[in-house]
Amino acid sequence: MDFLLSDDESRKFEEDGYLIVEDAIPQTMVEELIPTVDRVDREERTRMGKGKEDRINHFDFLGKDRQFLKLIDWYSTFPKVWGILGWNIQLYHTHMTHTPPAPPNKSLEQDGLGLSWHQDSGRLNQDIESIPRPRISLKVAFFLTDTSENGRGNFHVLPGSHLANHFPGKSKDDTEGAVPVCVKPGTAVFFDRRIWHSGSTNYWNEPRRVLFYGYAYRWLRPRDDMDVGTYLDGCDPIQLQLLGKSHSGGRGYTSPTEEDVPLKTWIEENVGKEAVVS
Repeated sequence: MDFLLSDDESRKFEEDGYLIVEDAIPQTMVEELIPTVDRVDREERTRMGKGKEDRINHFDFLGKDRQFLKLIDWYSTFPKVWGILGWNIQLYHTHMTHTPPAPPNKSLEQDGLGLSWHQDSGRLNQDIESIPRPRISLKVAFFLTDTSENGRGNFHVLPGSHLANHFPGKSKDDTEGAVPVCVKPGTAVFFDRRIWHSGSTNYWNEPRRVLFYGYAYRWLRPRDDMDVGTYLDGCDPIQLQLLGKSHSGGRGYTSPTEEDVPLKTWIEENVGKEAVVS
């Protein structure tokens, strides 16, 4: 209840398309997660035949370790997720970014940031005709590495570009107005799927590690398989909702009953019925 979305946070997210929440997870948790992230990265690099210097997104990491499950409804971030999207939501996508340091012969001054501007959600951006397109989903990125200075594989955004269907610059090499998100470990960054954003090359001496949790409306088909069957017995009803469970079958995603969406009941009982949009 202490971490509900504030009016200022809501306004900033609506205007800029992203929101920074410092100290979202404690440093002890950061330190516990780093070895797990590094282990998953090593295993996946071996499986994929990738080198130590490759920048990789590991998709659908949720089932790789039970530690990752606790962040799906983390107390300091999840209230802001449903504060933005409402109660008919699920976790539809996860990816872990592991950006190793660039080779010694590379430099920020000589080789640049290596930006690759894009919006999330693939075909959604071609198949939906409205201007601007609807939000539909957002991501929460948990930063486990210090990216408080530019050049450390920073997340870059174009503030306000979530309302632009096409890249707002003259070309994707044009970064006028772009902002590097410089944050410390333990920070969570929320961003609208529509915002134009990019990762970047890491010129620091430590890998950049970020966990991305994507939330969407329950009627949107998940991007991941989310093979977490071995963990379901320990999940509470709201976590099961987030992991895609429906008591009413397929209809429960588009016309949910109270049993399908226990988050709605929780909000009504703890925040008030006025906080629930029917």
